[in-house]
Amino acid sequence: METCREVENRPIGGFLNTQRMLYHLYLEYNMSMNEWPKSPHIETASPSGNFSGLDAVIEKDPMGEADAYMLKFSKETALTSIRIVFNDYSGADLVITNMTTLPFDQVGKGFGSSAIKDLLAWAQSNGMKDIRAVQVQKQSADFWKKNGFVRMVEPNPTNDFVFNEA
Repeated sequence: METCREVENRPIGGFLNTQRMLYHLYLEYNMSMNEWPKSPHIETASPSGNFSGLDAVIEKDPMGEADAYMLKFSKETALTSIRIVFNDYSGADLVITNMTTLPFDQVGKGFGSSAIKDLLAWAQSNGMKDIRAVQVQKQSADFWKKNGFVRMVEPNPTNDFVFNEA
């Protein structure tokens, strides 16, 4: 059986594999949130300067995309991971491409909303105005609406939402 360090250091590809690894460690090794592998905080520059003031572990994108990062918000008994991209092809300042809260039994308890609120406050304090969540699954639409996003006008085949500062 692999140790946590071996699993943490094994090369894995993509966001979903990262989430599966974390969930695997949670289930198979009966680990608490504090024992989950934590990647080192990487000081990185974003278009707005840096990530100072954002209470999250920040990593370069596991998929290797330029200007993309994985943010990990650890709160109480849950870990919310949000993948973001700066200045993508759509012209948005900040795009949220993926979001997951683990363990799954903590979904619906406000951890995701808390992480989104922290991210939005940081983005706005850094002058970002066009903030989008893309390829939103139908079952997640109410979550985005509750957190101040509105569905973009048609045609919108990928079900994208934009943050409404109202």
